[in-house]
Amino acid sequence: EKEAEASLGLARERLSDTRITSPIEGVVTGRFVDVGTMVDNQMMGDRAAVAVYEVKNLRRVKLSVGISEKDLPRAQPGQRARVHVGALPDRTFEGTLTRVSPSLSQGTRRAEAEIEIDNPEALLKPGMFATADLVLDRQEGVIAVPKVAVVDRGGKPVVFVARGDRAKMIPVTLGGADDRSYVVSAGLSPGDRLILKGQTILEDGSAIFVEGEGGAPGSPSASALAVP
Repeated sequence: EKEAEASLGLARERLSDTRITSPIEGVVTGRFVDVGTMVDNQMMGDRAAVAVYEVKNLRRVKLSVGISEKDLPRAQPGQRARVHVGALPDRTFEGTLTRVSPSLSQGTRRAEAEIEIDNPEALLKPGMFATADLVLDRQEGVIAVPKVAVVDRGGKPVVFVARGDRAKMIPVTLGGADDRSYVVSAGLSPGDRLILKGQTILEDGSAIFVEGEGGAPGSPSASALAVP
């Protein structure tokens, strides 16, 4: 009877060893063995435990990014980021900068950083390629213009605005900038109509043809064509 109980206990233990549970909630993203394979569940001498499954929780994901040398002094954990994924071009995801390396990579001259993103719909998948716009500074009540609108005249930045059928050259003072826009701290007023086509060949008073208007109300928004 004792032998039978011992055999039953051993059988139950072996049966329990066939049930694999994950220490975290998530989804299985990888399986490394086939059904029926004998595996070790602990270190045994020179033999290492065998990984059976990979489980990931995708409700919150991390994006690894590199921060340039010039932006590193202003990058601080807690700053917001807008994340764009090539596979989901119509979506923008909000993230938070959580870690910034204090040193630069010798190869890339960038500092490694991590951005955490809430992912309740599990739209973001491990291995996706993404880019992030990190909000290093926020300015309100300023005028921003596309970089293409600013041209050089005598070593000074100017823009051209439409005044009737003529172009008016206006010197401007530039503030901050991102990849697409300059902040104009002096020279322009809300509602000025920027010339965005042919501006590189214009002079003050050149004849123009107004092509159309667009953009946000109260901002430099209209474009015009230079008349040959």
